Amino acid sequence: MTVISQLIDGNTTISLNNQFYGFMNMSEAPDVQVSQSDTYKEINVTGQVSNLNYDGMKLTVLHDSFNLQPALSGAQFKMSKATINRTIECTINLSPVNLKSWAILFDQELKKYEKLFGTILSPEEINEKFKNPPK
Repeated sequence: MTVISQLIDGNTTISLNNQFYGFMNMSEAPDVQVSQSDTYKEINVTGQVSNLNYDGMKLTVLHDSFNLQPALSGAQFKMSKATINRTIECTINLSPVNLKSWAILFDQELKKYEKLFGTILSPEEINEKFKNPPK
C-alpha cells in the first residue's frame, strides 16, 4: 500500500510501505505509478471509531453535519432541537505494519504542521478549556 499525504503547503509526501519495500536498496526500487481510483472521494473527517484485533485495526471514518434550522425556528435558540446527521463514510483495515507506518507518517506530518501553524490542542485539552474558560 502506498500512503500519499497532501500537505498544506502543496508538497506531496509518498511513503512506501516498508512491509514490501523496506528490504530493497532504494536505487533498485521500482518506479511507482500513482493514479486516482474511479471511486476516489475526499472525506472531511469529523470523527472516527477504531477497533483493534489480531489482524491490526479497523478504522471507521465518520462525517457529521449539523442541522441548526429546527433550533433557530422559535423565538429562542434551543440546541436540543438541532440534529446531527452522521454518515459512516468508510472503514479502513490496517495490518499491524500499516498501522505502525500510518502512526509514523501522522506523527511526522503533525510535527511539520505544528511547526508551521502552532500547537494543536488535544480533544481533552479543548474540553478542559470549555469547562474552565479564562476569566
